[in-house]
Amino acid sequence: MLRYALPALVLIVLVSSVGVAHGWLTGRWGVSADLQRAVTALDGFPKAVGDWVAVEDAPYDADDKARSGIRGHVGRTYRHSRTGEVLQVLAVCGRGGPISVHTPDVCYVAAGYRQVGALHPMPDPPAGATFRSGRFVKTTGVVPQQLDIYWAWSRDGAAWAAPDNPRVTFAWAPSLYKLYVVRSSAGASAADASDAQAREFLTALLPQLKVALAPAE
Repeated sequence: MLRYALPALVLIVLVSSVGVAHGWLTGRWGVSADLQRAVTALDGFPKAVGDWVAVEDAPYDADDKARSGIRGHVGRTYRHSRTGEVLQVLAVCGRGGPISVHTPDVCYVAAGYRQVGALHPMPDPPAGATFRSGRFVKTTGVVPQQLDIYWAWSRDGAAWAAPDNPRVTFAWAPSLYKLYVVRSSAGASAADASDAQAREFLTALLPQLKVALAPAE
């Protein structure tokens, strides 16, 4: 009898452990204090970033937000005070499992964009950070809309990185931020222009986020 009971007991323990782990990763058991703090910290996301000034906030569809495991977000358009150039910024926060996935090559392609070329590390990123970048195009009418997108993740708002396999790197993080910076243009434009603008913006933004999103001592 014992010979048959032991394998069944082991199976029950394994299934229960997997269920608990999945529930923890997806937030089924509720929002932890760490995650709630991280979400609240997004209220301090700066509206003035060097020469860039916020001009508009964008909502996030509630159903999409829930499906993506996003607990908090900032969607904002910034305009350069001297040149008039515009950047869109999206910062989201949630558990590491869901936030580490859904990169632009998945979500933007699903929204009708076509990826142009390979994803690659951002050239010459701000000191101490790594970002990935990619170009996506959608043709609606005569002139195609082109997006140059830069993104990275951070556990604490201080160190930003874009590893090759973020799902493995960040899956167990109790809270995780993901940051997108998007430059839109009509028709083809040189990647250098987008890289320079994103670099200028991020160089000013990241030190501010290190303060705004830092965990309490």
